[in-house]
Amino acid sequence: MSQDNVVVGVDGGAGALRAVRWAARECAADAETLVLVHALGYRAGTEPRDTEEVLSAAVTAARTSAAGVKIRRRPERGNPVAVLAAAGDSARLIVLGSNGATDVAASMLGSVGHRVAAHARCPVVIVPLSAEPACDRGAVVVGLAPGRAGRAALRFALAHAARRGDPVEGVWAMQNADGARSTASRAVLPPELRSILAEQPQVPFRLRRIDADPAAALTTTGSDAALLVLGCHHSDEPWSTRLGPVPTALLSRAALPVVLVGCAAR
Repeated sequence: MSQDNVVVGVDGGAGALRAVRWAARECAADAETLVLVHALGYRAGTEPRDTEEVLSAAVTAARTSAAGVKIRRRPERGNPVAVLAAAGDSARLIVLGSNGATDVAASMLGSVGHRVAAHARCPVVIVPLSAEPACDRGAVVVGLAPGRAGRAALRFALAHAARRGDPVEGVWAMQNADGARSTASRAVLPPELRSILAEQPQVPFRLRRIDADPAAALTTTGSDAALLVLGCHHSDEPWSTRLGPVPTALLSRAALPVVLVGCAAR
């Protein structure tokens, strides 16, 4: 499997189908292949759905959003997290759907989604059920942070915006999560982030400094935003869901697709 593909985890649920529609449009825009992965036993606490039924519904959803998209079906047996993380080793993106914070039993976000994001070696997109199907164009908002994951998130945001011709809005929080004012935020962006901005000089970039903790600052993203990009923790522990406080806080309430870029992402 080459890296010109996007992997989507499907289970027949409404959240997964919304993720399929988003990913199909993403693939069509870049002439990539959409890889539909169904791991048996995807939903905890329920009987596995018929694989062919699940995959057929996903294909229909993809064709509805992007008629000419290239599609590959991939039924698998095994632990869903391991299956999806392994599929992402040679993919550009993994896309997962959220059924919403209130649907605990069927929510990929609270189980599979968190764990895949913590272990994947490519960026992981979580598409909320509330996301409008056609809101793929607009500003790419990125949470600015020092460190390897922060650099990877900014680089992804700039590259995505460059392909689409969209602007990037960098949010630099002026407080730490505990409410104390960040000393680092009183200065200009760190040189490591400024050097990444210089890699894509053609992308319109606006820096937004907000006097709030990062999660609160990013919650106030504008209605014209199409994507929210965050750095997250990576773990080699198989059961870890530790993404970091900011992505964990935002995933349950974001109204737009969130891209989680771990420090181990390519």
